[in-house]
Amino acid sequence: MRGLGIVASFDALLIGLALVLIGVPLVVPLMVLTFFGAFIPLVGAVVAGSVAALVALVTEGPVLTVTAGAVLAGVVGALLAVPAAAVAWTVIRYLRSGPRAEPTLERVH
Repeated sequence: MRGLGIVASFDALLIGLALVLIGVPLVVPLMVLTFFGAFIPLVGAVVAGSVAALVALVTEGPVLTVTAGAVLAGVVGALLAVPAAAVAWTVIRYLRSGPRAEPTLERVH
């Protein structure tokens, strides 16, 4: 249990340091979430780190896409983050553009 506490503290401190350097708000709550998440086997620290990465992505914009992808899924996530963000951004822009006129099937004479 002591080793798990040390790892949880280390995870929380490093994520907190990264969030402070990036300039993300809510650093202390995210550190606490990461600390307690590390006590859940296999997925706790990953989920808590994902929440921190998503908060950073929302507050700092899509510039942090590669960082968020790397935190969420390692090297593969970093490689796939930019195309995934591009698709998501295109979908968001399309949905924000509002209703469009439906094309008609009339023939032009």
